Amino acid sequence: TGSQPPRIGYYAIQLYSMSVQSNAENAAAAWNRKGYKTYVHPELATDGTVVFAVRTGVYTSIRQAVAKAAVLRKRERVDAIPVSISLEEAGQSVTLKSASAS
Repeated sequence: TGSQPPRIGYYAIQLYSMSVQSNAENAAAAWNRKGYKTYVHPELATDGTVVFAVRTGVYTSIRQAVAKAAVLRKRERVDAIPVSISLEEAGQSVTLKSASAS
């Protein structure tokens, strides 16, 4: 809502969440071939299993992340959602992007 102050933190756009790591890696590679910089982030699901999230981008405002997710939903027809990420994950994403660019 417009009356709430912007939340401060780090955000990414989650494209998929998969139970099989190789499927997530294949999906990330497909997005990379389209020109998006993606990464796979393992996380613990509420039921205790590990899921592999395919994510793109690092944003410092939720508004930026929401706007980019909307663009991806329209342009790529994917259920893109903004997610809060840790400083560590944000740093890893930037490192992975730099390594893939060289």
